[in-house]
Amino acid sequence: MANDKPPYRESRGPFGGIVTFTFDEGRMSTYEVAYPIMKQWGYRGLVFVLTDFVGRVWQGIAGSVQLMGWNELKQLEEDGWEVGSHTASHGNLVAMSYAEIEKELVSSKAILEAHGHKITAVSYPGGGVDARVIEIAGRDYHMGRAAISSTTRWDPFCNCQVEDIFQIDSISLSEKVFTEERLAEYLSAVVDTGAWAVFLIHDVVNRVSEGADQLSTANFEKLLGMVRDRGLRVMTMAEVYHEFHWSMGGGSKPLEDAHGYYNRVLRYRLGYIVLLALRFRLLTKLGRKLTVGTRIGRAILSNISR
Repeated sequence: MANDKPPYRESRGPFGGIVTFTFDEGRMSTYEVAYPIMKQWGYRGLVFVLTDFVGRVWQGIAGSVQLMGWNELKQLEEDGWEVGSHTASHGNLVAMSYAEIEKELVSSKAILEAHGHKITAVSYPGGGVDARVIEIAGRDYHMGRAAISSTTRWDPFCNCQVEDIFQIDSISLSEKVFTEERLAEYLSAVVDTGAWAVFLIHDVVNRVSEGADQLSTANFEKLLGMVRDRGLRVMTMAEVYHEFHWSMGGGSKPLEDAHGYYNRVLRYRLGYIVLLALRFRLLTKLGRKLTVGTRIGRAILSNISR
C-alpha cells in the first residue's frame, strides 16, 4: 500500500470535509436498496437520470437494468435527494457532433424540469467530456461531474482547486476497487485537507454478480460508517454549489464569472427576442403601407381605365 499512496497535498481546502454520493442511470436498485440504507443513516444522495429510459429497462454494459419511474424520482427528491441529468440516451458525448451533444444535454434537462425536478448538475456517461461538452453544459447547468475509473488519482484535494466546475472529479466505487484500508486512508485525508470527496456508484445490491459494476450492501454500510466516524458532512452537489460556489472555479476564475456568463447569454437572448419583435413590427407597418399603396394604385388605374 505504501508504494501507491496518493500524493496528498499539504494545503487545506475550503470545504471542511464533505462527501457526496452519486448514483448513475437512475437504477431501481438505488431506490430499493441504497435509498433505504442511506435514510437509516440520515444521509441523502444524488441520482443522475437517463431521461430516455425512465421507468423502462435499459440495456447496460453488464446486461438489462430496470430504471426508476417518475414516481420513485419524485419521492427521492421530496425526501431531500437531488435529481440530475445523465443525458438522454447514455451515448458517448465526445464521439457526437455539436448538435447531438446539445440535444442530449438540453433535452434531458428540459424533460426533468417538465416533471418538476430542480436541476443543478449533469454527469457525463463514461466520464466523456471535452471542450464542446463543457461549453454546452455551461449554458444550462451549474456543475458537471466527470469520472475516474481507477484508484490512481485518489487525491482528496482534487476538487478543492477545481479549475472548471463542469469537470468535478469522482471516484467510481464497486467491489472491484473497494478496499476498506484504502478507503479509510482516503477519507481520513479528506478530513485532514478539508476536501470534497465525490463517489460514483452504479449498483448497491445484496448479492454481487461476477464482473458487474456493483457494490455490496455490506461494503456500502462500511463506507457510510467510515464517513460518520470521521465526522464528514454528506451533501448533494446542489447543496455544495449553493454553500460553496464562491470558493470554486480555480483561483482567478471564480464561479461568479459563470453567473456573469449566464447573465450575458440571457441578455443576448432577450435582446434577440426584442430585435425579432421590432423587425416583425417594422414588417407589419411596411406591409400595411404596401397594402395602402396597392389600393391607391388600383384606384388610379381604375380611374384611368374609365
